[in-house]
Order: sequence, then C-alpha cells, then structure tokens
Amino acid sequence: MKFLRKTIFLVAGLTLTMSFTGCITSEKEEGSSMTFSTLQWKMKQAKSYSEFDCYVMTQKTSENTLIKSYYLRPDYAKSETYKDSKLKSVLIFNKDRIWNINVKTQRPEEILGINREKIHIFENLNKPESYDKIFSKINISEKKIKDKWYYELTCQPKVAEISTVWIYVNRETFRLEIIKTFNNNIEFKQFITSYKDFEGIKIPDKIKIVQGLESYEIELVDFNKDIKLTPSDFTPKKPWYE
Repeated sequence: MKFLRKTIFLVAGLTLTMSFTGCITSEKEEGSSMTFSTLQWKMKQAKSYSEFDCYVMTQKTSENTLIKSYYLRPDYAKSETYKDSKLKSVLIFNKDRIWNINVKTQRPEEILGINREKIHIFENLNKPESYDKIFSKINISEKKIKDKWYYELTCQPKVAEISTVWIYVNRETFRLEIIKTFNNNIEFKQFITSYKDFEGIKIPDKIKIVQGLESYEIELVDFNKDIKLTPSDFTPKKPWYE
C-alpha cells in the first residue's frame, strides 16, 4: 500500500484530463449502442495534454509536497517529488520500463512484476489508443451520475491479478472524467474538481484522490511546454561513485 500510494502522487501528473463535481453515485444505468472503436476515436479527438511533444508540469499536494513531471512523446516520462525543497523520490518511464531512483544512493531500481503492471495501466489511461494493449476486455454501458451522463467502461486488465478498472467518459465532451479501481480490496478513485485551458487543451488544475478512508488533493502550480527534452533525459544514470 505504501509503495502504491507514493506512485499515485508521482503518476498523477501523467494521467488524466478530466472534470468531476460530485460523488460517484449512480442514478440510472442502461446499455449503450456506442462501439469501443468509435468511442476510442472520439476520445482521441478530445485532446489531452499528452498531445504536446513535451512539457514540464509542477503540482502541489495537500501534504505540501511538490510533484514535477516531465514528458516527451511518445512514451518517455519522469516524475520527481520534493518535500521542504528536498528531493524525496523519482520515477523514470522509458517506453515499457520503469525505474525507481533511490535518492540516497542514486542507484536505479527497476520496477517489475505486478507493481510495474499497475503503474503501466495508470499512466496510460489518458491514451485511449493504448487501451487494447493494457486491457483484455472492455464493456461499455451508459450511466447517469447526478445530472451528467457518462459512458462507463468496465475494463479487465490483461494481468488477471489486477482489479477491474472503471473509466467514466463524459457523453458530451468525450473526455475521461473519473477512474475507479481497487488495490488490495481498498477502493481507489481519482477525479478533478477543476481544470484550466491551455492553448485549447484541458489541463488538470485540482485533482482529488480518494483511497479507502484517506483523501489527497493535488493542485497545478505551473505548466511549460516550451522546453527541450531528449530520450537521454529519461535514461537512468549510474551513481557517480561507480
């Protein structure tokens, strides 16, 4: 649980473009005539900030931690967390590989197994074109939550040991707005209470994460797409003493 909680903060800046204004309480549910391929295409048209070639995003959590996220298309990313201006943790994503950098020894530790698969799913949820790679089965229905209608995607990960993921897509905007899953039988939800427009792209402004009885908030501090990044920026380095 402690490991996943840390990675939730680190991956939050790399995931969802969504908006949500209430609790997840269904009022009505019915089948849908929408096919997955059509919905996938429409979601792709509702561009997220992953459309930028590269960016650096800075966010602040309710625990007074700063998250700095770097992204380079198509599949390079890095997230750093800072507490009291001190670097506390680093995750590096290089294509299909993920490393946790030990900030004390500077030694990269590759994340493997079930934890890698969970993180890989989470960081790809804002890329509908990747759903075929991370899910073995997707069922679509329509659900009304308060005054909004959503396409509810019930997604079964390819790794059987990972819990089902529920994805809610706004029926009008085709934007991903809510995700829900379970980790060790504890419910996990993520949603955004507000967002900002940046050159026609919606960027999360305030994210709320609820995990069991605990909740956390993440707020956008800065977003910069006018930077230069290369794949070498996302390659773990050997410690200076080796």
